[in-house]
Amino acid sequence: MAAPWWRAVLNGSRSWQGFSTSAALSRRAAPLGPMPNEDIDVSNVERLKKYRSFDRYRRRAEREARDAHWWRTYREHFGEESGMADREHGVSLLVVGPDAHRSKPCLAHFCPCQGLLEMGKALLSLVQDIIGDLHQCQRTWNKIFHNVLKIDLFSMAFLELQWLVAKRVQDHIALVGSSVTPEVGESLFQLYISLKELYQLGPLPSERDGVLALEGFHRWFQPAIPSWLQKTYSEALARVQRAVQMDQLVPLGELTKHSTSAVDLSTCFAQISHTAQQLDWPDPEEAFMITVKFDTCRLALVYCSLIKARARELSAGQKDQGQAANMLCVVVNDMEQLRLVIGKLPAQLAWEALEQRVGAVLEQEQLRNTLHAQLQGALAGLGHEIRTGVRTLAEQLEAGIAKHIQKLVGIRESVLPEDAILPLMKFLEVKLCYMNTNLVQENFSRSVVAACPAVSHSLLLASLLPLLPSLSIHPRGEDATGF
Repeated sequence: MAAPWWRAVLNGSRSWQGFSTSAALSRRAAPLGPMPNEDIDVSNVERLKKYRSFDRYRRRAEREARDAHWWRTYREHFGEESGMADREHGVSLLVVGPDAHRSKPCLAHFCPCQGLLEMGKALLSLVQDIIGDLHQCQRTWNKIFHNVLKIDLFSMAFLELQWLVAKRVQDHIALVGSSVTPEVGESLFQLYISLKELYQLGPLPSERDGVLALEGFHRWFQPAIPSWLQKTYSEALARVQRAVQMDQLVPLGELTKHSTSAVDLSTCFAQISHTAQQLDWPDPEEAFMITVKFDTCRLALVYCSLIKARARELSAGQKDQGQAANMLCVVVNDMEQLRLVIGKLPAQLAWEALEQRVGAVLEQEQLRNTLHAQLQGALAGLGHEIRTGVRTLAEQLEAGIAKHIQKLVGIRESVLPEDAILPLMKFLEVKLCYMNTNLVQENFSRSVVAACPAVSHSLLLASLLPLLPSLSIHPRGEDATGF
């Protein structure tokens, strides 16, 4: 057990404001008994007897906590209640001083009657506690022990604790088996992320004396990968469905011409990319297959189907055709925004780095037939949906042009050609201005190209009418005499 003066040195003066100047901190009187660890010869640390087991260390620490000592501990200065809490919660492994009570003994995290989900949460809590203690040890205690005793406390603690954690995790995954429920799979994913953080605290491979117990720990979680992928896709799909259901197909603003669901979909893809970064599977070939099975491209095509169904649902009760046209413009803009998001997926999912890692395992043709085939298929599907929507807008424009041209057929001879063509020109001006306002530039250009024959016909007619004042316009198949 650590003496009060040692704890004062380790923890600093900030937690000792209640002490008077006559306390043990400033006394120079002889101790009333043997000092802690006085019988240990630290001149040759390698010859000292090692615990070699965390359980032995824990039992020794608990025994020392129960034994009576001539010195007063930190909590004894603040009453017996703190001492009772200390005995109830056990002794922290690495935290010495006021924060020692926060860490419970390792066995308190487990109970034989707990289910797999509760055991997984308890194991996750244990790993996170150990990571926190190791961080504090690295920041504070390791420097003190190294300067005073020339002992690398952090490395010793890490090697012992990572062995303990590895054993606990392997035992837990063996109990889980191959049938991983979504709840247990989520617990295992959080445990996997915590183990990655713990493993990264260890020494570099070039600085290790041997193989760590956590080496290759990712292989322990292979049975949970299908559950992780399914949960990722299910959550993304549910979020997309909610976003589309709440979307009123109204532009977000004058400069942002897509609706809320397109923004939510971008967030879904960002979350999938974040999950892939968290996973960061070490094995290149398996990492490649995991990236393929994320199947973000299929999610994009599902969104297209949902947003079109939403547009039909909202326009079904609309009597105003202009409002239906507005919704169609928004839908086409949403798909164009999705096309831009899909184009950024290779960079977000680090396809280039992944292809370099699997270059020695897979052929380039396999890469083209999987990831790139998915991407091209999604872009082709989006392009088809965009062209269909643009074509619908162009057909509406052509229908309006046809109506105005039909009115010119029965025009009286007394009407000037300039006056006769004016309604058609105003119609074109209004419609083209409307489409330019409500469509993004790419879709507006596509719609003009799609309606180009009808628009060109109208402009040609407008340019010819002033040159033919003596002629009347008649229906096709009739001459000026009506025969």
